[in-house]
Amino acid sequence: MESELDKIKRDADSVLIKHGFQMTLSLDEGMFKTYIWTNDLYNIKLVYDRGYYDCYIESNFEMINQFFLIQLIRNIRHDDKYYEREFNEANLYNTLTIKGYIDLFLLNKDLIERFVLKHKSDKK
Repeated sequence: MESELDKIKRDADSVLIKHGFQMTLSLDEGMFKTYIWTNDLYNIKLVYDRGYYDCYIESNFEMINQFFLIQLIRNIRHDDKYYEREFNEANLYNTLTIKGYIDLFLLNKDLIERFVLKHKSDKK
C-alpha cells in the first residue's frame, strides 16, 4: 500500500516533470528521505527528516553549492519577510510540506532560473 508521503512525492514528481525536471534520486531510509529532480540549470532537493521537510536549490554550475529554497527567494526578492505568513500558517516550525515547497518553487521558478543563469560559471 502506498504511504501518504509516497503519494505526495509522486504528485510532486508529476508536477515537476511538466516543468522540464526529471527525478534523479529517490532515497528512502525510514525517517529520512531524499528526492532530487534535475533540469539543465539546477536541482530541486526535497529532504524529509523525522517529520520535517526542507527544500534546497542546487546549481548545476559552480556559482553555488546549495541554498534553502526560501532563503534563496528572499535574497533574490530582497525581502526577508517573503512567504512568512505561509510558513506561520503551516505551523510546522519554519518548514512546509512537499506540496507547499513545490507551490513556492513554482511561484518563483522564473526568478530562480534568471538568478542561476546570471551567476553561472561552468563546473570544471
